[in-house]
Amino acid sequence: IKFHHVLRELQRKGEPARIIVLKARQVHMSVGVSAALFHQVAFLPGQRAAVVADSHKSASQIWGYYDQFYESYQDESTAAARILPLQRRTTASTQSSGALYFEGGGFVQTFSADNTNIGRSFSLRFLHLSEYAFWRDPQGVMTGLLQTVPDDPGTVVVIESTANGVGNPFHQRW
Repeated sequence: IKFHHVLRELQRKGEPARIIVLKARQVHMSVGVSAALFHQVAFLPGQRAAVVADSHKSASQIWGYYDQFYESYQDESTAAARILPLQRRTTASTQSSGALYFEGGGFVQTFSADNTNIGRSFSLRFLHLSEYAFWRDPQGVMTGLLQTVPDDPGTVVVIESTANGVGNPFHQRW
């Protein structure tokens, strides 16, 4: 609840959202961040997001949240749903691709932080960095990754992780 409140307040002010969350286990922060970003990407054409998790298994699980949000969305034919309808998914969206692609050109792509070349070939509006304290080479990955999101109003970068000791890059950022 606190995360969603902070995110809404930054967006209301027209500021880029840069949020770091030190979390306990099993508080469903990755699901909460995924829900917030799904809401941003799936309803407006051309919105692009990436999720980078500490492992392929975690990235796949987070992809599953997005897939579930899409598959279980129910348009109640409200005025808001008519103004901002859910973008239709393209056929290229599969768990093996680690991505959801939408007709309006938007996407959510998931990656493992083991890939140190992430972020060198695209730009984003939304970035979710999960279990950052457990990345093998956080400095190497972050070099290109943070440059993918401009400091524009409405952009979102969320770094969330459980603790992993003192002095590591997550601890220093937090």
